[in-house]
Amino acid sequence: MAIRTRLGQSEHDMVLQVSADTYPATDTVYTNPNGERNCPVGGLYPDIVALRGTGDLERITIEEIETEDSVNAAERDHQWTQYASLGCTFHLVVPRTMLCVARDLIRGLDVDFLQWYEIENGRVRFGNDA
Repeated sequence: MAIRTRLGQSEHDMVLQVSADTYPATDTVYTNPNGERNCPVGGLYPDIVALRGTGDLERITIEEIETEDSVNAAERDHQWTQYASLGCTFHLVVPRTMLCVARDLIRGLDVDFLQWYEIENGRVRFGNDA
């Protein structure tokens, strides 16, 4: 888990909540903000855990939200590598300003979806890595 400034943690938690709210109502979505341990996957606590379906047909998507100060090799080595090895769909969400850095850092990792965000006038906007 990255050590963030108060402002960075506030940004992280806001983006986390907005992103969690984008999942379909049919999914069961859990969040693990600010080091909380609400829903584990393989003994790890990604920021968002979304469950779709039930029983043997259940699919798990995990999502990790980063801020400018946490898009780095240490975070990749500490968290992203572990999340990528879980066998779940893994989404990585980074600030738009860090998209190129993140793209380089995830080479060789099983990241299913790289997404960017930016905050304008207090609103979070998402885009993809296309």
